[in-house]
Amino acid sequence: MKYTLFIYLIFINLTLAGDEAIDCIDGKIRYTENKKVITITDRYCFDTVLKTITSTKKCPNRCLVDDLTPVKVKRSELQTEVDSPMFKICRKANGVPQVIEYWANKQWISTSRCLFSDGSYQDINRLISSRVKYED
Repeated sequence: MKYTLFIYLIFINLTLAGDEAIDCIDGKIRYTENKKVITITDRYCFDTVLKTITSTKKCPNRCLVDDLTPVKVKRSELQTEVDSPMFKICRKANGVPQVIEYWANKQWISTSRCLFSDGSYQDINRLISSRVKYED
């Protein structure tokens, strides 16, 4: 009985810790457009464990991306010297890749995001880890 209770408490702690890892925050994002640095304030979901950001229409109520339609990719499609494989995956997901920085822990952190037609976006690393399905 004690062992079962112990396992149950560990499970509850892990579940609660997972909920606390993603916060909806008002943050700053900056990017370069037409050789000009643009800084905006945006409400986005910040994963404190993975250090990724995601915009969603349901922030703050739900900080998970609703559209988890898999992006099917052949590894051979990613093997070129001209374009970033991450950017190719973003385009395959019907998005537009963009290099950005966001403000966290009193510093600018560089990443790239995939912008979608509805105005939402997802960190490209998170997009790859959560949606890409390799066909070969």
